[in-house]
Amino acid sequence: MTDAFFNNASMLMILDLGNNDLSGHIPAEIENLINLEVLVLRGNQFHGQVPVQLCKLLTLSILDLSSNSLYGSIPTCLGEIAFSGDIIAAPPLSSSEPGSRQTGKLAELIEERKYKSFEYEFSNKVQFTTKSQSYLYIGSAMYLMSGIDLSCNNITGQIPRELGNLSTLHALNLSHNKLWGAIPTTLSNLKNIESLDFSYNLLNGSIPPALTTLNAIEVFMVAYNNLSGRIPYEVQFSTFDTNSYQGNFFLCGPPISKNCTADKSPSYISKTASYKDEDGDWIDMESFYMTFVISGVTMFLAVVIVMLINPQWRNALFYLVKTCIISSYYYFEDNMRKLLRVRRV
Repeated sequence: MTDAFFNNASMLMILDLGNNDLSGHIPAEIENLINLEVLVLRGNQFHGQVPVQLCKLLTLSILDLSSNSLYGSIPTCLGEIAFSGDIIAAPPLSSSEPGSRQTGKLAELIEERKYKSFEYEFSNKVQFTTKSQSYLYIGSAMYLMSGIDLSCNNITGQIPRELGNLSTLHALNLSHNKLWGAIPTTLSNLKNIESLDFSYNLLNGSIPPALTTLNAIEVFMVAYNNLSGRIPYEVQFSTFDTNSYQGNFFLCGPPISKNCTADKSPSYISKTASYKDEDGDWIDMESFYMTFVISGVTMFLAVVIVMLINPQWRNALFYLVKTCIISSYYYFEDNMRKLLRVRRV
């Protein structure tokens, strides 16, 4: 496919092709839609990585790539997009309505529409999931919404700390992926965020207490991860119930029933146990065992090398081993004779 369509459609502001059977990669040429404010490709069969070319769509307010087969990491450059929610009413290209289900590749569909006609809807509307519910934003209501939904894919890697730059974002859904690592503290900068959903991933570490400064948040979901430590339970976070945290066996404190031990810090639990030394500092047992093994191997190799280099020491060692074996043999033989005599008596 040529760049003709993308160059000619540079004024397009809303592209909604959700819930179809489109497949293939998301075209890199999508970067040419420089005025795009709403991109909805959810519920298709797209695969490949989330294209970094999306980062050139600086006017985006809604990005919905959920329920596809995308993999790889989340581009850190997404943190450079404003996601301000300033949507201007404009005719969208839409094929998500019932009875208009499309199949094939996105490029082929767009190329076909190039020679036919776009489906114009002068009453713009976009469906977007936030706060665990799907909402239909119609007309001027879209001015109020900005969000990212990458849920239900196979995305890996860590949550980019750069996403904390999106201070005007209202919703961020990264659930049902394979993300690992800690929840970035920088997300406490999302002052307008209303919904954060990181459930069903492989996240570990503690929940950053700094997130309690998010006064606008109404939904916080981190269920079914590997999080540990004390749950922040202040301000808005005191309104979240156990459903937000279930499936994290090492979390403790309200609202779940598991109490936190008084003499342990929020980060006391990890994949391996940790203990305090005499000074009250935490000892990472995994590091301790690793150091112990490395030291033992180093000592053994040092002895072997010395024996190979110095023949006198090698002969002395062999003599010592031989003497120990002979002494052990006679010691064992003498004691066995005494034992047999006692039994006969």
